[in-house]
Amino acid sequence: MLSKLINRFAPALAALALLSSFAMAVNLTGTNSANEFSVMKVGFLRTSTTGSITAFAGGGQTSAVVLNSAVNIITTVGTAADSVMLPPCNAGIAGGVAGYGNTDGMQVTVINSAASNAAAIFPQSGQSINALSANASFSLAAGKSIIFTCSAAGSIWYGNLSAGLDDPIWARLARLEGLAALG
Repeated sequence: MLSKLINRFAPALAALALLSSFAMAVNLTGTNSANEFSVMKVGFLRTSTTGSITAFAGGGQTSAVVLNSAVNIITTVGTAADSVMLPPCNAGIAGGVAGYGNTDGMQVTVINSAASNAAAIFPQSGQSINALSANASFSLAAGKSIIFTCSAAGSIWYGNLSAGLDDPIWARLARLEGLAALG
């Protein structure tokens, strides 16, 4: 009897085993802080990316283009100090500003791939970047990138500026990869 059941369901079990071996993209929502302080090994991280961003002409905080992705590529800065704005930095705030919730530790990468002009990066109203005063902009030169991290204290973004494409390491990489445009 058992052998008949095994023979009858063997093709279905084999198909199920085959299907379970395929990688699938999964979108996770909600929060789970159970393993918040654990160290995990992961493969490639896939983050939200927005390219072809045009910084707000004329600059300023009020009308700056809000950066809504983990990686933001500014391609057009028409005049120096055209502006973009970081999302809110809300450590420990349930619901937070504009529904962002607790953004403690959130990272936002900004790349200025414009040909020549620096972009002004503003925080949200009342917030700050590094040691700058509240509402002051951070100037990101053309060809540079920066990774901002929302502080545990909230309302302060800390930035880690890249060396840029003019750095000797990038120039060597460009030669190795045959990417003359970078070096």
